[in-house]
Amino acid sequence: MGKKVKKNPKGGKKHKQKAAKDYRSTNSRNVPYKNAKDGQMYATVLNRLGGNRLAILNDLGLEIQGVIPGRFRKKVWFNTDDIILIQSRSFNEKEFDVIYKYTNDESKILKGLGHLDWLNKVNSESKNEDDLLIDFTNKIEDDCDDDFNNLNVNQNNTNTSTSVIDFDDI
Repeated sequence: MGKKVKKNPKGGKKHKQKAAKDYRSTNSRNVPYKNAKDGQMYATVLNRLGGNRLAILNDLGLEIQGVIPGRFRKKVWFNTDDIILIQSRSFNEKEFDVIYKYTNDESKILKGLGHLDWLNKVNSESKNEDDLLIDFTNKIEDDCDDDFNNLNVNQNNTNTSTSVIDFDDI
């Protein structure tokens, strides 16, 4: 009699289940939209804060703190400028839970539908704030010297107008 040949040398049922994940299409999932009645809103990730927390910029233009739930831990990675869906907590209005992270393709769909128009407004406002910044030139040293000379002149003028105090009389 010949040797028995194993049909599946790597394992049993669990191995087959994990292998089947490779063939599932990720394009078939439904894209969730925000529900304003439930307190949901779109947001972008500014940076990671540590301890499953994110600094988030919501669609109102406010910087808030978001909490990554345990179901995303070690499965979904959040990077800066990722588009996410968040929901406010019923017992704490200052903290928000991350509900969903949009892929690049899904975020393009949202932009095409006009759900992410607030991003353009926020970006244009931040560019306007950059225009308000002070431009530094070499004239700063000259301006400081002029201000210092004017200050000395003003101090000399004030000393002549005030009377001299004699501490022996006190």
